[in-house]
Amino acid sequence: MNAGNRVEVVRQGMHYSTYHNWMNKNAPEFHDEWQDGRYYGFQIADGLRGSVVLVAEHGMFEGTFLCLVRADDNNLFLINEEGLIKIRKSRKAT
Repeated sequence: MNAGNRVEVVRQGMHYSTYHNWMNKNAPEFHDEWQDGRYYGFQIADGLRGSVVLVAEHGMFEGTFLCLVRADDNNLFLINEEGLIKIRKSRKAT
């Protein structure tokens, strides 16, 4: 998984809603926005789509990577890469 990939959530239970240490270390510029989305009730569900903002190691489990994703509705969420699949951008009809 790489930054910029279009993704879809396939295992919503793999998201992280309280991993502040990861956010502070890997994405401090997004921490407050990520926290605010959770506070105001943003819900992660299978089928949710967005774009990967960044990818970094889990920090506690070697070889495991987490992705910070900006959902199509502009909310941010943090999820294990195994909870996502890459999707192709649809081609526009000409």
